[in-house]
Amino acid sequence: MRSHRPDFRLALVGTGAAFLRGLAERAPDRYAVAIDRSQGGSVALAATYDLVKTTGPRIAGIPDLSGVPVSDPAHLLADAALWPSACGDLRDADHWLRGVFEVADAQEVVAVAGRVGHAAAARMAYVAGHFGASDVAAALAETLPGRARTRIGPAGAAVVVRDAILGVDDRLGVATR
Repeated sequence: MRSHRPDFRLALVGTGAAFLRGLAERAPDRYAVAIDRSQGGSVALAATYDLVKTTGPRIAGIPDLSGVPVSDPAHLLADAALWPSACGDLRDADHWLRGVFEVADAQEVVAVAGRVGHAAAARMAYVAGHFGASDVAAALAETLPGRARTRIGPAGAAVVVRDAILGVDDRLGVATR
């Protein structure tokens, strides 16, 4: 795709990115690719990958791996907060995200959070806290202008946990099994 349209903004995200970065043990059945919705879509990409249409700032700064933007540890946390379905079963307490926090730099995570918006940053803090990265969660929480009003998980699902401090309704049950 990028050989035909080098200016096409996209990034490999979620479990596929974690696998390519050596942070997940298995590759997903289908890789997830985030594209900037302002540039239109691609039938060829949609036939091969799970597409996530998003805004340019949310995929900006994702570093290349062999010429293709692939989420690094800081961006993988944002992937989980923005597109949890692209990241596997976040209910699993042994999810690959736990390993991401062993290599993620808190300041890089905070920089990424600044590009994805306050609601996503609150979800990032929530996920980090539930996977044992209290330092990352605290660093993210310090950047929030106040309590968010957001959710992680499907809109119609029941609330499993409500974090009153961050303002996150967990409808997945992050790291509960």
